[in-house]
Amino acid sequence: MGRHDIGEPARDAGAGSAGLQQARGTLAHAELVAAAPARFAAGLTAARFVAAAVLAVRPPRGRPATDPWRALAAAVPEFGEWAGFFAACGQRLRPGAAATVTSREADDLVRDANRFCEDAARWIARHRSGSARGTA
Repeated sequence: MGRHDIGEPARDAGAGSAGLQQARGTLAHAELVAAAPARFAAGLTAARFVAAAVLAVRPPRGRPATDPWRALAAAVPEFGEWAGFFAACGQRLRPGAAATVTSREADDLVRDANRFCEDAARWIARHRSGSARGTA
């Protein structure tokens, strides 16, 4: 799988929920993929959907970054570690490197993408409830 453009983020929590649904569907698919490189790629794609969901709720200020992980770290610093982790994982999908992804690495990435999705869902729910009170 190639890089996915996260596009122009919407500016509401509903769009974030839709992105999380995409991520969850991709994660469910990833858990069924037999080939480790394809499972790894699907997990990383799901993580990109999660990043897009968060960025839909809190878009980066100023000029948008072309890299979703840089945009995420800039817009929501509490997800900076996740952004750095998934950016590094993306290097494993370079030509020649993807073939060396082990089943363990793929399983770990899918598990981490699930955790990222859960963290983001909680963050989006807090942001949504804060916006409803006018505190966000």
